[in-house]
Amino acid sequence: MIQSFRQKELEKFYLTGAGKIPQVAHQRKVAVILDLLNAATEAGNMNFPGSGFHKLQPPTADRYAVSVSGNWRICFVFRNGDAYNVEYIDYH
Repeated sequence: MIQSFRQKELEKFYLTGAGKIPQVAHQRKVAVILDLLNAATEAGNMNFPGSGFHKLQPPTADRYAVSVSGNWRICFVFRNGDAYNVEYIDYH
């Protein structure tokens, strides 16, 4: 279950479907990823086909990323069955 967001606009988008982010072209995919993340019970649940799921460095950080499009990712920390600090970023 998603416990916290790093971006208030992403949280607003998740809760209401409105907000300044994500980019219009990414909104549907971001909504699907956030729904899957909310239902996930372990980080590996986000390793679906085409997700580009990977652990971020350093390896001990419990921080992961899922691809949205191009350089855009949904990044999150996963601990004890919950997602924290969820954000939508261009990290490359």
